[in-house]
Amino acid sequence: MSDVIVQFAHGLESGPQGTKVSHLTEAGFSVRAPDMQMSVRNMKKTNAVARNLLRLPEVGALGAAVAVSAGVAAAKRDARPLWLGLGVGVGLAAMRYPAWRGQAMRRSFEACVAIQAEALEQYGPDVLLGSSWGGAVVLELVRRGVWSGPTIVLAPAYASVGRWANLPGLGARIDDIRRRSERVPIVVFHDPGDDVVPYKDSLELVRGSSMELRTVSAGGHRLLGLLENGSLAECIEGISKAR
Repeated sequence: MSDVIVQFAHGLESGPQGTKVSHLTEAGFSVRAPDMQMSVRNMKKTNAVARNLLRLPEVGALGAAVAVSAGVAAAKRDARPLWLGLGVGVGLAAMRYPAWRGQAMRRSFEACVAIQAEALEQYGPDVLLGSSWGGAVVLELVRRGVWSGPTIVLAPAYASVGRWANLPGLGARIDDIRRRSERVPIVVFHDPGDDVVPYKDSLELVRGSSMELRTVSAGGHRLLGLLENGSLAECIEGISKAR
């Protein structure tokens, strides 16, 4: 039984009860996996991009205009299905506007960073691990100096998130992470067969840095092969000693 505490930042459409958490728990690690309540379109998730879109003043104004028209129609027939579809329709329409979508994505990203930062104070982990969207959150915590301990990221979506969310100064942000890696042990796992997060982004991320890129054939984006062959557990045990 390992005494290593791992804080895990899950992926975009995943959660704290995912496959990686269960595998690592079975491997003997004490896993802390805060629920970031994250999704793109799932309105049940507090930090979903779709919900943050509806919170934008611009989208609220659009919704109000649509609501006026809907109110007229509702007076003539059953309003319930009409109002149910109103919020969804406005949100989907807003998703078509890159500027609005970027603002909503930034709000979602900041909320996730805040959740993980608070968890770091609460749990005091030995290793911080992030997958895809969670990998981007983890790297942002490193960039801000919130975390400076052993770090592992799986197919990190930092550059992808930067593009989707129109993060200002993306190149400078990545340079900050590279500089931080001189003092923070960071291992990056990525499968060239990943069809979600480009492998070339990890190549660019580690360029000129002290980060270690481990190129693997492990089942594409989800990297489940790392769990099955024990590579991830081995890396966690090894890097935890660098703290």
